Amino acid sequence: MAEYQVSHIQPEYKFHINLDEYDRRATLSADELKVVRRWKEENLVITKRQAPRLHKPLTDILYRSNLDRANSHRALKYLLLTVAHQEKPYWGWSEDLWVEIINNSPVLKKTGMVPQLIAVAYLLCGFRSVYKIQRNVATAVVARLVFGAEIVDTECERLFSALTRVGFVCQTVRPLVPSVFAAVALQGENPKLESFDRKILEHTRECYTGNHIAKRIGILSNGLAAMGLTSKVIHFRAYQPRHGTETDNINPEWMTWCRRWLETTTLRDGVDGLPAASMCHDGGSLTIRRRPPV
Repeated sequence: MAEYQVSHIQPEYKFHINLDEYDRRATLSADELKVVRRWKEENLVITKRQAPRLHKPLTDILYRSNLDRANSHRALKYLLLTVAHQEKPYWGWSEDLWVEIINNSPVLKKTGMVPQLIAVAYLLCGFRSVYKIQRNVATAVVARLVFGAEIVDTECERLFSALTRVGFVCQTVRPLVPSVFAAVALQGENPKLESFDRKILEHTRECYTGNHIAKRIGILSNGLAAMGLTSKVIHFRAYQPRHGTETDNINPEWMTWCRRWLETTTLRDGVDGLPAASMCHDGGSLTIRRRPPV
């Protein structure tokens, strides 16, 4: 899968974490190694005085807000104990190791701290493969930890308002939008809707193939078009387009109308259950007078 490159023309987003402030050596010093080995052997109470270089970056992320403090405490201890077992700081963990730690640890089966672990990996270690995590990720929670709850909630409300204006039922889309929005924002490294272009939508859809998030990317496209952030709705189709392959027995004027409808409609790939491709053929028998304007 091709890696998405963040465009320089997108609105810049500055993360609250400045990595240059931290000592990011990928190996433990001799003194740190003695300390973490005690954690592993004795399961002592862990304090920031014992290993401040490892402790402070985690608290800067996990305790930034009051969002789920209980799981933040659990995540802090879990990560430091994992450092002890690996005998390597999280700065030196590869993407594959992060995926293995989160996917395979039995400790995480009955806890809700997976979003906290992903947020730490994202902000401190450049981890972007959220779609590789097989556990219940709760992408909306991850986005709140990474970008801040205020901006995530604000952008989601903008989407809700736009979708309501073009006919979506708010009670229907409200539970769906945050997780899809968060997945796109995390892949694009920017929560501002102005940064959501076709490239990042298609990249996110490809990453989450087979996941409910991929199937709902089109909802975001409708909202972006309603807000004027894209020139038209971006249709994501599971079949090859028919444009240019139509048979000669379709009325050219009807085909023109169908194409204009497909380019401007806010509906998905059908009308009352009738696929758009079939509409081109079956609708050809209608008289020109009965066709509504687009």
